[in-house]
Amino acid sequence: MEKAGTVSDVLKAVGDIIQSTLSASVPQAGAAWMGVSILLKGLSNAAGESAANREGILYVGSRFGWYRQLFSILDSLAGGQLGELRQQLEAMAIDLFAKIFTYQMSSVGDYFRSQLSVTICNAFRARDWARDLGAIKDCEEGLRECLKQYDNRTEIKHLSDLARTAFSLEAGMTRQLAELGEIRRVQAELLAVQRAGAEKKELDEAYKLIGKFKVSGLSYEEFMDRNPDPAEGTCGWFLKDDRVLDWEKGGKKLLLVKAMPGQGKSVLARALVKKWRNGGQATVCHFFKDTNLIQKRADMALCAILHQILTKDPSLALKVKNEINQGGEGLPGSMTDLWNLLEVVTLLVKEPIICIFDALDECDDEHPQMLLDRLSTFCNAEETRNPKLKILATTRPIDRIINKFRNVPNIGLNPNDSTILASEIESVIKMRVGTMAKEKGWSNELRIRIEESLRGTGTPQNTYLWLRLIFELLDKEPALPDEDWLTLITELPPTVNGAYEKLLRSVDAKRKFYVRELLSIMICAATPLTAEEVNIALRVASGTMN
Repeated sequence: MEKAGTVSDVLKAVGDIIQSTLSASVPQAGAAWMGVSILLKGLSNAAGESAANREGILYVGSRFGWYRQLFSILDSLAGGQLGELRQQLEAMAIDLFAKIFTYQMSSVGDYFRSQLSVTICNAFRARDWARDLGAIKDCEEGLRECLKQYDNRTEIKHLSDLARTAFSLEAGMTRQLAELGEIRRVQAELLAVQRAGAEKKELDEAYKLIGKFKVSGLSYEEFMDRNPDPAEGTCGWFLKDDRVLDWEKGGKKLLLVKAMPGQGKSVLARALVKKWRNGGQATVCHFFKDTNLIQKRADMALCAILHQILTKDPSLALKVKNEINQGGEGLPGSMTDLWNLLEVVTLLVKEPIICIFDALDECDDEHPQMLLDRLSTFCNAEETRNPKLKILATTRPIDRIINKFRNVPNIGLNPNDSTILASEIESVIKMRVGTMAKEKGWSNELRIRIEESLRGTGTPQNTYLWLRLIFELLDKEPALPDEDWLTLITELPPTVNGAYEKLLRSVDAKRKFYVRELLSIMICAATPLTAEEVNIALRVASGTMN
């Protein structure tokens, strides 16, 4: 009776939990359990159970917490992809509780038997409680294996849900990124338009500032191009000279090239501009003299240099706009302001600047000394001042200029000092004769004889000017037989003065008066005259002026 009470106490302790759980999940099991509970309430005085039976009752009672979790799982599997698994689990749960019900009912039957009959049954093993308990445990094991599928499927379903969620998030994010990309594209276009507008405004302002240095008539490129290209193979010696190489490397800031008129200073200067521009390692600026007043003024030379520097990099004009505006309308004519501005600009540039001044000696009487003083100060300044600016100037060997730059390296283009220049003049003769041979229809034999004759005609002092005058004389002649061409060549003047005399003698008799008057006017004029001024002077001299 004490043992029966023990089992009853255990079952009563879990009875309410089991009842509520089974009724909600598996009604058949709940009803069976309710019947067992009612029967067990009267077992307090029943015969004691066997040890195996008692073990089974205690085991089943202790497992109803697990059973309750099983029913919770069954509830969560209603419908959906896991409905088939729920049916399988439910069938196995019903089988389990049927075995539990049978086990409990058999136990109740034993309690109502007499102690003698129970002892006899146990002795002869009429009831195998261990086997029945094993069957219950086997059912539980089957449920556990089936629940593993639930765990796996649940995990798969969870991962699938996560994947769908991730895909949805990815799709949403992709749409949002696309929308953001479109917004950024529109913003970039608007920003580009704004920047373009701002840049155009800045560029317009820069060109307006740069335009202040483009004085009317200051066609510096045109005046440079009036000088011919050097003959092939010439001028190369100059670039190999040690003084030039040292100047290029930064040894000195100024290099002076001196020569008499007609010895090729301007042709050399033009060749250097082309050479160094094609190199692309520096900003190359130039100013070539000419017969008009603008091209003979030192202030216009600085205007031309500044215009070229600022045109290559318009942003520099904006950086020095205060200095430009402070100069006002008189800036283009102020040597002091222009030179100071040049120094400021050369400190702001990113690449070296090479300035080439052709015919430094031919500046007008108003500004040459001021320009020479500025160049002299520039040469003697510390290397840290204007380190990126280099200047090359050509000039006749005039004492006031040579004495000003005694410490400056200089190169003379004098045939008496160098056989190189004479060799280059021969190259020019070959090139010009070849060109004229095509124009005049000379035979190859005649071309060779004329070329040899010209090489031996001139004196050692022959210059490019002499060559130019000689070819002007030849160009004036009509088509002639070969013998006449050879006779003409032998009569060519060997000097520059002789060439000028021959050109003057070839003037038509009716025009000699005007030529004589023109030369007289040119000699007497204090400054070079324009074509309009010369025309007026000639009409006054000839008495044809109204």
